[in-house]
Amino acid sequence: MQEMVYYENDEHHLLETLGTSLFHTEDAVATVSAAAGLLALACHLGRPGTLALVPGWICSEVFHVLILAGLRPSPVDVEKDFTMSLQAAERISAKVGAEISLVVYAPFGGHAPDFEDWLKWAQQRQVTLIADLVQSPDLEVWQKIAPRVTAAITSFRSGKPLGASGGGLIAGRQMVIEAARTFFNAGRDRRGRKVSLGVNLSLAAEAAEAARRRLARQVQLCTEWRALTRKKLLAAEAWCLPGWTQSSRALSKIPCLQGPGRPLNPDATYRSSVWRQAVRERFGAVADEPLPNLEALYEKIRVIYINVEQRDSGGYCEGKLL
Repeated sequence: MQEMVYYENDEHHLLETLGTSLFHTEDAVATVSAAAGLLALACHLGRPGTLALVPGWICSEVFHVLILAGLRPSPVDVEKDFTMSLQAAERISAKVGAEISLVVYAPFGGHAPDFEDWLKWAQQRQVTLIADLVQSPDLEVWQKIAPRVTAAITSFRSGKPLGASGGGLIAGRQMVIEAARTFFNAGRDRRGRKVSLGVNLSLAAEAAEAARRRLARQVQLCTEWRALTRKKLLAAEAWCLPGWTQSSRALSKIPCLQGPGRPLNPDATYRSSVWRQAVRERFGAVADEPLPNLEALYEKIRVIYINVEQRDSGGYCEGKLL
């Protein structure tokens, strides 16, 4: 039997080849969206009825996708430096008393200071670790995280740091990526045999080309940014990687709800019933509706400065929230 060809044209193959190279993984697959990519991973790696831990600030689409996959998404509190709280994860596990099969680790803003802790935590408990790198448009973060997790996801949706003409990318271990390809090929393997459940979804050629160009451009921007601003960053009061489309203040100013609460992400997409319920459960009653609009939220912002550390080897600099 003749082997099936997955690529409708060369653009999909070029995007996936570039993604594999940049993320330092075994394979990669283009998807119609990052949410669709997470759905494929959750269906393949998660176990129905088990918990999936996600950072409390994550996009509501992540909750929806995990529910569709039969998992029970549970938001994890974030610390003052915007990292996921391991202590909160332990409390969730002890309180709920349910099995955790999946963790969606999502570093925010081009830094991942807690990755090693979460990697160790997941390995000790034999929990699958997926990296959502949508909000970390940094080549060094990709190459630090993606090769060491089961799979990593990014998005090319308009308004995201790598915004283009839509689409997403999954990069990871070859067996996992092959399972995702099968999922998006209506559950058919390379020989056309129906082997699992799936959907028939493929990224448009024009969107794949735009995503590839945007990905390549981001690498160039990151390289130029580090080369040209290394000295100036030492005195900077704000720090933002090129390609950040939401706000030049996003990395230096962390929004925080008044009253009891932890930092929240300034993302206007958090308006669904799932997000509001999560806020009520974690913060209790609040004077104002959470995230009525971005402008109102910024009125409650506290400034956190970025310090850049100069390392001896290679002159590498790293942003740290203080």
